Amino acid sequence: MAEAVLEGIGLARRFGGAEALRSGEIALKAGEMHTLVGKNGAGKSTLARILAGAIPPDEGELRFQGAPVAWTGPRHALDSGVSAVLQTPRLCPGLTAADNIFLGRLPRTRFGMVDRKRLHEEARRLLNRLQAPISPGSRVDTLSAAQRQAVAFAQALARPASVLILDEPASALNEAETASLRAVLREIKARGTAVLYITDRLDDIPEMCDRITVLRDGETVATGPVSGWDFDNLLRYTAGRTLESPFPRSRPPAREVILEARGLSVSPILSDISLTVSRHEIVGLTGPVGSGKSALARALYGLTPPEDGMILMGGEPVALRSPRDAVLHGLAYMPEDRLREGVLPEMSVSDNVTLSVIHGLSDAGRINRPQETFTARFWVERLGIQSPHLGQPARDLSGGNQQKVLLARGVATRPYVMILDEPTRGVDVWARAQMRLLIDELAREGTGILLISSDLSEILGMCDGILVMREGRIAARFDNRNGDSPVAMEALRRAVFGVWD
Repeated sequence: MAEAVLEGIGLARRFGGAEALRSGEIALKAGEMHTLVGKNGAGKSTLARILAGAIPPDEGELRFQGAPVAWTGPRHALDSGVSAVLQTPRLCPGLTAADNIFLGRLPRTRFGMVDRKRLHEEARRLLNRLQAPISPGSRVDTLSAAQRQAVAFAQALARPASVLILDEPASALNEAETASLRAVLREIKARGTAVLYITDRLDDIPEMCDRITVLRDGETVATGPVSGWDFDNLLRYTAGRTLESPFPRSRPPAREVILEARGLSVSPILSDISLTVSRHEIVGLTGPVGSGKSALARALYGLTPPEDGMILMGGEPVALRSPRDAVLHGLAYMPEDRLREGVLPEMSVSDNVTLSVIHGLSDAGRINRPQETFTARFWVERLGIQSPHLGQPARDLSGGNQQKVLLARGVATRPYVMILDEPTRGVDVWARAQMRLLIDELAREGTGILLISSDLSEILGMCDGILVMREGRIAARFDNRNGDSPVAMEALRRAVFGVWD
């Protein structure tokens, strides 16, 4: 057996009173792709951050190239040959994509000036390699979550490394982009790089990975060749049970249009958008990165009011000029980017969950704390949010649990229509199943759902009607009341990835 390039032995890490990692063990070997799996909160991202030098362990040992090492920070690890794309990319928002990709290594002319032409050419080459439709000159703070993830990965590719750590690299990518990522990773592995691939997409594992390590409750509970695992076995190890149906459908037929959009336009990103969402209905919205999906969600919720067209609720025109207007008319919204637009990291889990209904938990200007606690606990338990106590800061939750906090906040308002932008992105298979079950339950109870997702299996499995966006327009519409089929999947792929009707 080859010696491990980077190894973690007995790693532990605590945040306040919460134990995020108890006994993490992993060994990454040259030319091998090693996957790390586990439920949300199992300690995967904490272990990755320790390996990459982002945080030090409280206990345990790191070994690099066979010798003990104590990273002084991410730069120390990077200079030693350990590159990482963590779940929350560390990018400079005020700089361009090209500047971020080559940060600290900008190409220079013979006069010592930054060679902007060469910089943009090299950045475009890397972005094209990932099939990421991003201009090298775009400022990072104008990019979507998926585009920022692509920039972070291009940044990692720009520097040769003996170890590459990827924490949920495909969570924000569609199928075509994920396929490009896989091809790039195969090249990297073939060059002898040790790759750690953290994923909640269990279907990625047999195709891409050589070895697997399972974390449960902060401890490494199993490791071995991927060839010795099957899907059910893996689920039993990570969660202790198997999954009956990934896409529940218990709702009655749709009836009574609740939300209607007619000819919505927001220059230059949306043009002539029309759609309806009815009671008991889940309408799916998908399309490539940059197609305008999230922009449409923001327009419907009053964040960027449309310049043309109209929105109707219950058949009556409404003016949604702000999120407050949207909430008063019975709309709830879960944004794509949980960190920039959703979770308030310094506030507690309880405060984050009840933020949208706090006015209903107040009496004469004073918050009814017992009622607030009851409400927060109800939704924390129903969604399976893992937190040692309701007062824990949201920043200390895993990414998947932060996602569920956002969903709880929206559901707590008991809306007529919920707009969900990538609600299951970055969560483990069990959390995803819980969230899909809740979405189905909401539709069964009469809520209309607009489900925005890049996961085409999820769109086909969950949705009654499907809209495909391309370049700010509705490019295709599908009736999906009979559920998923191979023909429907192929037609949907063609519509999403480049064939117009």
